Amino acid sequence: MIHHAEDAGDVTVSVDVAKTGFDRDRPVFIWQQQARPALVAGQQYADDVIDKLYVSRTMSKVTAASKLELVLSKMPPNRVRVCTLTQTPAFIFSVDGIATQNLMSKALGCKITGALDEEARTSTLSIDAGWPIQILAWWPAKWGAAKANTCGRSIESTSMKIGDNDFQLFEIPKGETRLVIASASP
Repeated sequence: MIHHAEDAGDVTVSVDVAKTGFDRDRPVFIWQQQARPALVAGQQYADDVIDKLYVSRTMSKVTAASKLELVLSKMPPNRVRVCTLTQTPAFIFSVDGIATQNLMSKALGCKITGALDEEARTSTLSIDAGWPIQILAWWPAKWGAAKANTCGRSIESTSMKIGDNDFQLFEIPKGETRLVIASASP
């Protein structure tokens, strides 16, 4: 999305959920990633953003109603904001040791599918990784510590925060993995 205006402002976008194929009984995760400004001849990006496409990243989780109204707040003029919507509660963070620019459930020959059960505080993921990857699984801190296993074997994670959202970061080997994440406390 590009905001074609003179000044920064909020832009509202509508999404017809029926056309997405989303399940209305499952939450939708929405990433908004703000691109860095374009440079003019002779300018150079600062060292801390030179290798980054995005200068900010936010995520929200909403209920899949018949129509989603996304508010893209404080859109700068003439700059790209990339929005991705998914019902998979996990995102590829890096592939073969290299951080991904977009946090999505499918990237570079790797794919995550799965579902979140908020009432049971569990997330069940199927991961097909063409390379060793790191994934971020949405896991609110208020749910307490996460315990995870794959094929009956415990797997460690690291807590991570992006904006107002909490995640668990997992190292996943190349191949097919079924990962179950549950609350460590009953």
